Amino acid sequence: MKAITVIISLVFLIPGFKAIAQDKQIQLGFWQEKTSSISDAHLGGYNFTNTTFEYTVNGYDGLNPISAFGGKYIIKNGKIFFTVTYLKKYTGGQLCRSQTSTLNDSWAIEGGKITMVKLKPAISANASIEVSNDCLVIDRQKYYKTDPN
Repeated sequence: MKAITVIISLVFLIPGFKAIAQDKQIQLGFWQEKTSSISDAHLGGYNFTNTTFEYTVNGYDGLNPISAFGGKYIIKNGKIFFTVTYLKKYTGGQLCRSQTSTLNDSWAIEGGKITMVKLKPAISANASIEVSNDCLVIDRQKYYKTDPN
């Protein structure tokens, strides 16, 4: 009877180990939405280290007071689990027409100061993820590895 229990346990555990083994690790560095090309500003994207991430808001959006947010992540069974522990936001500054902000009809707030805000409690979220060497797909949005230079 004990042998049957062990066999049944293995039948259920082995597929789980296979799913875990199939999860690919993300290459470290910046992954930008829609293209790997960078001009005078980044589009929105993720900077990944081994266990942490920071999402940077599209650099052409000069009206968004949040510039980035980040925390820790883990990948399991085709899902990425985010724990957002901080955000970076602009405080102060002056509303003006901008030469670099192309979203929002070129309106931007310039001259502000970036402040880091710790989130208590942290925010948890998850998304589907597919990992390849040159492309990430997070909830159907494609991100491309950019050149660190």
